[in-house]
Amino acid sequence: MTIHLLPGKVKRYEKLVREFKAIRIIIWLFFRLLDFVFIPLMIIRCFKKKKTCPPIDNNILLYKASELSNLIRTQQLTSTLVVKTYIDRIKVVNKLLNAVIDDRFDSAIQEAKYVDDFVRSTKCTINELKIKYPLLGVPITVKGSIDVAKLRNTSGLVTRKNVNPAEKDADAVALAREAGAIPLLTSNIPELCLNWESINNFVGTTKNPYDIRKTAGGSSGGEVNVEEKV
Repeated sequence: MTIHLLPGKVKRYEKLVREFKAIRIIIWLFFRLLDFVFIPLMIIRCFKKKKTCPPIDNNILLYKASELSNLIRTQQLTSTLVVKTYIDRIKVVNKLLNAVIDDRFDSAIQEAKYVDDFVRSTKCTINELKIKYPLLGVPITVKGSIDVAKLRNTSGLVTRKNVNPAEKDADAVALAREAGAIPLLTSNIPELCLNWESINNFVGTTKNPYDIRKTAGGSSGGEVNVEEKV
C-alpha cells in the first residue's frame, strides 16, 4: 500500500532530514576538532618522564588492619609507632599525589599515645580487647565528603573554603572510633563528588600513584590513592 503525504508534511519531513544531516556534520566536526586539539597534547605528554610513588620501605605499612590491631593489642607494636609511620609516608607521597584535603596528625599522635597507655594498663584480656576494639590503635583515612570532627568539609567547593570545621564525626567515623580506629585525614574528591576524576578548584587534581601524568579517577580518587600507596 502506498502512503501519500500531503505537500506540507513532505516539506516538513524534508526539512527534518536536512536538519538531522546538518547536526550529524556538526557533531563530526566537533569531534574532529577535539582530535586536533587533544592528540598533539597526548603525544607531548608521552615524552614527559613517567614518575611513580617511591616504593614502600617499612613493613609496618604492609600489615592488614586486623593484623596491626592484633600487634598493638599484644604490645608487639605501639600505636604511636604505627601512626607516625603512616604520617611520615603520607607526607612523602602527598607531595606527588595531592590527595589530602585536611589532616589531624598531631591529634592522631596524641590519641595513639592514649591507646598505648590504655593497652599497658587495662585489665581486659587480649580477646576482650579484640571483641570490643577490633581496630584498636589502627590509623584510617576518610573521604573528604564525610565529616570528621574539627576538620573542614568543603565538598571540594571553593565557596566552602572558609567553612567552620565539623562539630562532630559522621556516624561512620564515630563507629570507626568506637572500634578503636584513629582518623588521620580527609582525602580529596571532585566538586560534590560529581566527576570521574578527583579535581576541584580548592585542592587541585589528585594524580595517579602509578603514573602521575594520569588521573586518579573519582569520586574517591584521593582516598584510593592514600590507601593504595600508603
